Amino acid sequence: MAAHRAEQPPPPWQRWKGSQGRIVSVHANVFKISWNDTEGQCIYEYDVMTKSLASRTEEESKISKSKARELMQRLQVELYPDIFQVQGAYDGSKIIWSTSQLPLPGGAVGEFTLPWSRPDPQHPVRAPMMVNVKITFAKQVEKRYLNSVVLGMGAANLLTGEPFAHEDATTALNALNVIFQQAPSVGGAVRNGRRIFVASQRDARRLGPFLMVQGYFQSVRPIPRGLMVNIDVITGLLIGQEDLAGFAADYLGIGRNQLRDINAQNYQKLRYALKGLRIETTMSTRRRTYRISDLVRRAGRVQFDKGTTKITVAEHFLQAHNVHIRDPDLFGVQIGRKDHGITLPIEICKIVTPQLWNKQPPSRIQSDIVKHSAKPPQGRMADIKHARTALAYDSSVTLAGGGLSVDQELSRVQGRLLDAPQLQFGGQSTMTFPPNNIGVWNVTQQQLAEPSSVGSWAIIDLASSNRDLVYRFANELMKVMKDRGMHVEGNPVLGQLTSPSIETVGEHLFGLPSKPDLVVFILPQNSPDIYRMVKRLGDIVIPGGLVTQCVTAGKNYNNQYCNNLALKINVKLGGVNSFVRSPTMNQLKGQGVMALGADVSHPTDLSQPSVAALVSSWDDTCTKYVASIRIQRPRQEVIEDMEAMVERALRCYFDAHQGQQRKLPRTLLFYRDGVSEGEYRTLAITEVAAIKAAIAKAYGPNMAGWPGLVFVIVGKRHHIRFFPEQRDADRTGNCRSGLVVDQEIGHPTEFNYYLQSQPGLKGTSRPSHYVAIINTPGISADILQQLSYGLCFAYARASRAVSIPAPVYYADLVCRRGKFHFDDRVSVDADYSSDTSGTFNMSFWQEHFTEINFGMKNKMYFV
Repeated sequence: MAAHRAEQPPPPWQRWKGSQGRIVSVHANVFKISWNDTEGQCIYEYDVMTKSLASRTEEESKISKSKARELMQRLQVELYPDIFQVQGAYDGSKIIWSTSQLPLPGGAVGEFTLPWSRPDPQHPVRAPMMVNVKITFAKQVEKRYLNSVVLGMGAANLLTGEPFAHEDATTALNALNVIFQQAPSVGGAVRNGRRIFVASQRDARRLGPFLMVQGYFQSVRPIPRGLMVNIDVITGLLIGQEDLAGFAADYLGIGRNQLRDINAQNYQKLRYALKGLRIETTMSTRRRTYRISDLVRRAGRVQFDKGTTKITVAEHFLQAHNVHIRDPDLFGVQIGRKDHGITLPIEICKIVTPQLWNKQPPSRIQSDIVKHSAKPPQGRMADIKHARTALAYDSSVTLAGGGLSVDQELSRVQGRLLDAPQLQFGGQSTMTFPPNNIGVWNVTQQQLAEPSSVGSWAIIDLASSNRDLVYRFANELMKVMKDRGMHVEGNPVLGQLTSPSIETVGEHLFGLPSKPDLVVFILPQNSPDIYRMVKRLGDIVIPGGLVTQCVTAGKNYNNQYCNNLALKINVKLGGVNSFVRSPTMNQLKGQGVMALGADVSHPTDLSQPSVAALVSSWDDTCTKYVASIRIQRPRQEVIEDMEAMVERALRCYFDAHQGQQRKLPRTLLFYRDGVSEGEYRTLAITEVAAIKAAIAKAYGPNMAGWPGLVFVIVGKRHHIRFFPEQRDADRTGNCRSGLVVDQEIGHPTEFNYYLQSQPGLKGTSRPSHYVAIINTPGISADILQQLSYGLCFAYARASRAVSIPAPVYYADLVCRRGKFHFDDRVSVDADYSSDTSGTFNMSFWQEHFTEINFGMKNKMYFV
């Protein structure tokens, strides 16, 4: 008898899809790709080795990606067009893909030599620096490699330690992405990964030291039974000038003549801004670019050994290059390794342009960036259609050679509009949303669900505000809190400090008749240092902690403003603003569900640690949360102390349910933010194992008594956008709150969906992407989608639904507060963050990191 072959289970998109909600049709900014391989078309992969022949060491022979791309472009187009008749797509590193087999001189190998720079007849070089390029055939990449992915095979296998089953598919997708990016990568474009910016845009807008330009994003991705290219329009910042000193002054917003006397804080800001920039010197005839590795104070005065004598940097440049350093006391830059770096005075440095800015822009221009980059849905969709044309797929010889073509129109996909939950306020008052205004509410006519009490309280003005204005603000805030049902015992104590410091503010607080339940601080505009001081005082320094609420001077302290403040104050003092009610959310209380949110925020400066946060609910309605915060090595995405953080979450839940029959949750609904697709596997194996270890300690080794674990990754950093039919749009032209899409454009091997929970506000709304990594209780797609949607209405700081579930948002808030935990030495002695060998000094940061005050630990201080 023939053995029965095990049947392949249906793919994830058939096994796990929702059905609740009204079906709607939307456009998505994806274009389907056809790969016609009937005539044997495939992609040829070649290994590439590039080496500067003038280099003395292996380190010196390394060539930057941008330079390598320029060299490969000249090699193919100018020097050997007979070999590269169809231009290959180069990744800037080690691989070139071609849609036709290359007739290399050695058959499978070709070795070429070309000059470092394009020859200039006006300035001939007697002995130009040469570069060797070796190209070797590696393998053929065929369409069938993608079958395992696009047909949904090997799904839900992230938690095993087995090798990745789709290695060939990953190779094929990498090849397709590089090939698709090839055409717009030439002709003066500036690129960063899958983002492409045209450097010579006439409509560039100057913002401070930058030029804001429009660009394109494109990414080839697998979808059920096929491929798509995701196209989006984006904005970026290009450095708008070559003069490095001028850029530094503009970045700080000061005059160039003030650079010599900048304080320690501005010096650190410049370290952040300038490190990593590509520069060249003004005196060299042979163009050579360098990356700034650090700044150097009084660069012209720095001494080094030259032969048997010591010489300053300024003296060296005068003797060796006949360049007089006008201001040797001005800071300079260091290039090369920290232990063998070269110091360059800033006045002989210029920035390589065009150069893309990849860091956080100065705060003074961030609002302008948002203002000028936000586009309404119809305008964005028109720009995406234009981008499809500008990316020149139809005229690409490379794509045609591989049998690849792209649809002309945006894909139309099916979605569902989920029923919005209701909100329950005080006095059993229930709010139901009208169809044309889902996800937005007004609390001015409502009593809070669980109003808190305010005994003694104070308002301290740190901004020298008008006394009458402060008095009116105090009366309005007290009236609003009482109107919302909060019990406020009396008038606040009013105080004013003209020169606030942690000492003077602390003395003022200790001088009050009794320790207040709440202190509202009025801060000067643009005063992050004072804000940090206030939060550090309340959260960490003052014994037992202190609930603080900050407001900015100059605001209109009207009724609406004070109502928004009351929402934050009520929750910080232990109250509840509203409960989310729906058939699914109502089951939480009986099911013993704990909602958790985790996030890791990373510094842009690698001399600083990453901050990890976990928040967890401890009540039966997933409304009240506690937080844990840790620091870890820079750019470490896996939460290293996850086990201990989950242990604390379970302990807090247990303590809150003392005297009840069930003291621990039966289901952990875990949302994890901030994870890229490439980290799914590592995260699933490492963090889920840590969560299970914490569960084993709390519940015992018998897994039969363990709670269900649903581990969901929530992603916001993607470029999928949805555009509704006019009849299904909200007032801003966006899709209505509650749109869920779990078919047609999701990843074919993952249990995933897109949910656009927030109502439109400005520009085009971005949905969040949910990927269920583990689902031990087997919760259905409908239940998980409804729970996720409901938790987007539970964010206590807002009177509108937000884009991600409340626990994830709270974890992000906790991460942002990480800087409040460091004492003042961190910013002053930032150089101590690395030890003498240049490695990261974790012990320094741990020494200067203070835990949250015990009295605040179980409060929602982070709201």
